[in-house]
Amino acid sequence: MYGIISGRQKEIDITGPMKANNVRVLERAIVSNAPIRPKPVQNLVLGLLMGLGVGIGLAFLIEALDNTLKTQADVEQLLGTPVLGLVPLIAGVAGAEPVQVSDNLRERDLSVFLDPKSVAAECCRSIRTNILFMSPDRPLRTMVVTSPSPQEGKTTTAINLGITMAEAGGRVLIVDTDMRRPRLHRSFGVPNQVGISTVIVGKSKLEDAIKRTDVPNLDVLPCGPVPPNPSELLHTDRFAAVLADCAKLYDRIVLDSPPTSAVTDPAVLGNLTDCVVLVVKAGETTKDAALHAGRQLASAKARLFGVVVNAIDFSNPAYGYEYYYRNYYRYGYTYGSGPDQKATS
Repeated sequence: MYGIISGRQKEIDITGPMKANNVRVLERAIVSNAPIRPKPVQNLVLGLLMGLGVGIGLAFLIEALDNTLKTQADVEQLLGTPVLGLVPLIAGVAGAEPVQVSDNLRERDLSVFLDPKSVAAECCRSIRTNILFMSPDRPLRTMVVTSPSPQEGKTTTAINLGITMAEAGGRVLIVDTDMRRPRLHRSFGVPNQVGISTVIVGKSKLEDAIKRTDVPNLDVLPCGPVPPNPSELLHTDRFAAVLADCAKLYDRIVLDSPPTSAVTDPAVLGNLTDCVVLVVKAGETTKDAALHAGRQLASAKARLFGVVVNAIDFSNPAYGYEYYYRNYYRYGYTYGSGPDQKATS
C-alpha cells in the first residue's frame, strides 16, 4: 500500500509543473466608441413610426364613427339630390378677413342685404341662380325651406334666398309658417299682431297682414299670434286659398317651415308648393336625420328640389373648400371695389 501511494505521489510531483491550456483566442474584443444601449436615434424613429401609425388609425376610427354630413359629395351620395349651393359659417366685411357673425339677430339674418360683397352673399346668389336655371320649363313660384333638425340655419337661408330673389327684380314674399317658433318678425323688425294665423281664421285681411321690409321688392307675412293648433291650420282649405291669393300678388313665395324631425308641417307645406329646399348643417346634421327628412318628404309626395349645405368653414382644409375660399378673396373682394366700379350680382 505504501508503495502504491509513493508511486502516485511521484507521478503528481512530475505532472504538477507541467502547464496544460486548451483555450485559444478566436477574435479579440474591440472597444466600442458609442454605448450599446440606449439607442436614442433608433428609439426616436420607432416612436415616430408608432405614433404615426396610431394617429392614422385614430383618424380612420373617428372618421368611421362620424355620422355627420360635411361636404357636397356626402349629401349627393346619401340623398341622391343635387346640392344647390354652399353657405359659409362666417360672414366677412368687404376688403377684410372674415369675422364671426354678430349675435344680433337682424345683422345675422340680413347679412346678404347689409353686406352684399360678402362670401355669404355670393353663395346665396349662386343658390338663387341654380334654383332659377334648374327648372326653366316649370318656374318655381312657391317653395318651402326646411331642415332635418332645429338650429341648422333654415330661417336665415330662407331670408337670404328671398333677398337675392328680390334683388333679381321679382316681387318676393316670405311667409313665416313656423307657427311654433316664429322668427321672421324679429329679423325684419315688423309687428306680429296680425299674420298668417289671423288671416287663416278670418280675423284679418291678407293685405293688412303683409308687411313691407327695408329690402326693395321683398315683403314679409309674419306668423301672427301663435295658434294652439298649427298643424290643423295648415291642413285647412283656407290656408291653401291664402297661399293661392299670395301667388297672384307675388312672383316668388318662400315659406319658412319647422324642421321635419319635429312636426309634419314641412311635408304638408311641400305638398302644397312647387318644391322643397332642405338645409343641412355641415358637421352637425347626421346622415340618419337627413335620410329621415328625405323619406318624410317623399312619403308626402313633396318635391325635394335640392339641398343647401350650411355653416361650412371654407378656410378649414378638412372641408376641402380652401381653394374656393382663397380664390374668392383674391377675385371676389377686389372685383368692383374701385371708385368708378359697381359690384354686380
